[in-house]
Amino acid sequence: MLIGNTTPVPPASTNMRLSLELPEDLQLSYFGGDGLGLEVPAFALSRDGEKMVYVADSAGTSVLVSHEMGSKEFKVLPSTFNAYYPVFSPDGSSIAYLANETIYTVGFESGRPIPLTSTSDAMGLYWSDDNWIYWSNQQGLVVQRITPSGNLDSKIIAADICRCYNISQGIEYGDVLVSGINGAFHISANGETNQTKHIGVNSIVVDSKYMVSVGTGSLIAGGIAFIEQTDEVDLGKVVLSDVRTSSIGQRAHFAVSDDGTLMYALGKQAGLTRLVVRSPNGEIQTLPFEAQSHGHMDATRDGSKIAVHYLDGTDRLMVYDLERQTATPFLQESNIYGAIWNEGGTAITYSHTEGDSSSVMTREVNSSRGSEVLLTGQGNLTPSDWSSDNRFLIYSQTIGSFSRLGVLDTMDSTSTTIIELEGRAWSGKFSPDDSLIAYTHIAGQGSEVFVEPFPPTKQRWNVSSGIGEEPEWREDTNELIFRGKGAWFSVSYETGPPVFGTPRYLFEGPYVNIYGLEYRVLSRGDVLLQEAVNKEFFTNRLEVITNFNSVVREVVDSTAR
Repeated sequence: MLIGNTTPVPPASTNMRLSLELPEDLQLSYFGGDGLGLEVPAFALSRDGEKMVYVADSAGTSVLVSHEMGSKEFKVLPSTFNAYYPVFSPDGSSIAYLANETIYTVGFESGRPIPLTSTSDAMGLYWSDDNWIYWSNQQGLVVQRITPSGNLDSKIIAADICRCYNISQGIEYGDVLVSGINGAFHISANGETNQTKHIGVNSIVVDSKYMVSVGTGSLIAGGIAFIEQTDEVDLGKVVLSDVRTSSIGQRAHFAVSDDGTLMYALGKQAGLTRLVVRSPNGEIQTLPFEAQSHGHMDATRDGSKIAVHYLDGTDRLMVYDLERQTATPFLQESNIYGAIWNEGGTAITYSHTEGDSSSVMTREVNSSRGSEVLLTGQGNLTPSDWSSDNRFLIYSQTIGSFSRLGVLDTMDSTSTTIIELEGRAWSGKFSPDDSLIAYTHIAGQGSEVFVEPFPPTKQRWNVSSGIGEEPEWREDTNELIFRGKGAWFSVSYETGPPVFGTPRYLFEGPYVNIYGLEYRVLSRGDVLLQEAVNKEFFTNRLEVITNFNSVVREVVDSTAR
């Protein structure tokens, strides 16, 4: 039920701030049924603000719960198991949601779920005013759409423009806004795409004039501005703090109805992490470094040095030295990511993106020399592993909806293609003897871990037997470790010829999933992990602010005056 709260919401004087109490046995789940263990938006408001639906934890699974604002009834929608990312139809009579690598629709009042189409690691969903259901597929690589009756548009709406994690209403009828790692892009009804100047994964348009994006633990509002504009526009002022934000891409649990009602989850951001090492017997050692918004990271084999990107807006690539207990900036430059150590820990290799192309670069750690360019090409080039003799470098290249996993021979600067396919192939890793390469392939029914010989022989083994990603070889035993559904698994193997066993559950815990690699298997089987500081996975309370659009208008327009 709604409970009044006398806390004012400056600067507008016509707002009311309320709290919506959820049943104790149907608490909102921040993670829901997402197969990658990611935190995604867990509730939705109807356009008129009269209805809401959210993802609840019930008997160990996630289900959808519907609620009419102002009433005391909370109703579990039957057979919506493993649901996540619900959205309303334009008239509020139906709900679309994701579950089990499938898009479903279900009536708000009653009915059983109807499957529409299969997905693959979908990360965003939106039901447009012109009655298309959009979703971002393959971890945001492509945006597609389907009608509620199941007619799939064969045209890919967007491909690799932003790693699109969020889809929402655009400026005009039939327009959509997609936002992700590379920014926010406006796609008009005629297919024209324009990049905005806004940086924010979870962006929405308010009043066709303003944009609200997510900062670290806050909502930020500004005027809409596109890259080609030369006039100055204030891109963002904080309009609300203490908003629960996730560990990947600063996504938040919030929704705004057409009448300006804001609903959000109050709480600390989940992206603040501490680095810990977990031993094979489950003992946890917290490393002596401050909690930060850690991003992609890699470690030397012995774990004595860690290269980690900060996701705090400073564009810093840091080096943690465990023996000296120091944290030292290594690079501070925009558009760099994917840092990995070479064998021996004397240099760091990373990706640098510039427009539609990118470069793989390497730089010695204890040297005054600049970075050396190893490889350049179109799309996104990302290094993932060096061979034991530092001769071969595995990298991935993504152009549009296609990916290529390659190996660079630094002796003669030639490249060998391991696999080239539609979808996304990444996180390639050499086996300890360099004879095998394990990698993640995102396509079909989600992420899978595959292994191929090196040099390639066209043989290929699926070793994850379901959802799996980010493989890591354990050097002291014949085991391949990977992550899947928020847990870690191990597969035993034999060489000559390769034979792989059945995945075996290892562990799970309060460890985040981020854009990039968030764990590393060290020598002796220790695992370096990012442990969430905020370990709240559920809440029984949501905050409501009426007439939130007026707050946005006053903050943005007063700054412009």
